[in-house]
Amino acid sequence: MKAFPSTWLRTGRYLACLLALSPVFAEEGGYVITTVDGMVYGPGPMPATPITDGKFTHVPLDARLGGSLGFFNNGPAEPNIPGEKEIFGGFKGGLLSNGVPFNEHLHGGIVTIGQGALRMLAVVASDGPNKGGETYRIDERLNWRLRTDMALDPGFPEGLVVSKNIDITSGVLWIPPSVQTEGNLPGGFDHADYLPTGGPIVGSLGDSDEDGFLDGRIVGAGRTPLKFLFVPGAPLIMSRTIVSNIPLKPRVSGILELAGIANLNVVLNPPPGAAAPGPAMDAYYARMLPQWAEDFAARAKRAAARLRKTGAPEAALAEAVAAELGNALAMKSDRAKYASQVKEVLARLDSALPTLQAAFQAETAK
Repeated sequence: MKAFPSTWLRTGRYLACLLALSPVFAEEGGYVITTVDGMVYGPGPMPATPITDGKFTHVPLDARLGGSLGFFNNGPAEPNIPGEKEIFGGFKGGLLSNGVPFNEHLHGGIVTIGQGALRMLAVVASDGPNKGGETYRIDERLNWRLRTDMALDPGFPEGLVVSKNIDITSGVLWIPPSVQTEGNLPGGFDHADYLPTGGPIVGSLGDSDEDGFLDGRIVGAGRTPLKFLFVPGAPLIMSRTIVSNIPLKPRVSGILELAGIANLNVVLNPPPGAAAPGPAMDAYYARMLPQWAEDFAARAKRAAARLRKTGAPEAALAEAVAAELGNALAMKSDRAKYASQVKEVLARLDSALPTLQAAFQAETAK
């Protein structure tokens, strides 16, 4: 799993998205969020594969990144989602293979399952609790949360997967169990590729390329239905890098990035029921901790530099976090030593989250 796209990949794909981020979309009422990189893990033992680029348009957000995108579908008229032609062989009027309309302002790209075994259109179905829309909010830990009804459609109803009321986040997501295990039934796959049930996958939020606009990584989880053709009931995980034309003040982006580092404390100290000890979990943490450590150290360094440059009162804390996470990189291959090294500064950061939340609210009210 890549913690973040390489510099050349991010830059190249970002430039390719400039048309999508042009002012014309703002005139149509709303922002544009473009997914420029992504991976899908599973379902179950199926190997991880890339997701093609996608685009969410007409996204109505306030200064605090909250809002609600309503359902839009105008049949065969423009705009049509490009992936519809690719999966169905032509534009079908914005309908899933079971005849249910989908939102034509939310194009999630093409998801390839099992390294080409199945190709699926990622869209938002209109027959779930969110009625074809998508909501956005910043939670109490300053993670961005998106809620919707995600559909993955291979072009025939028997292969359709709809994850209703899916919670997508820039924070920490815990890999769910299989439907079978949750229902005390045999035969479930309790992993998505190498991501074990109960293990964390981590997002991010801020302005990592310092262009003045929101970017980050969002993660979401679903499960295939019990009647699915391949590995029924298994968890399916998506991780997507996003860029946008959503403006962020430097202090706001620094606060969001600093607050997001508190998610490392959650990863290292899982809540009850998550990341249960065992060989699979130990192997997962051994594999991922060096990447997580590098990622969070880079975030802390960026946050400290931005907050110091703006003279923000949060700069001192950010600098302390950056220094400690940088020092801890020498121990990134030893979970116990690394956790011990960063414990105190992460506790300070965790206790500062209410203050950071208040600063975020005040700065976005200006």
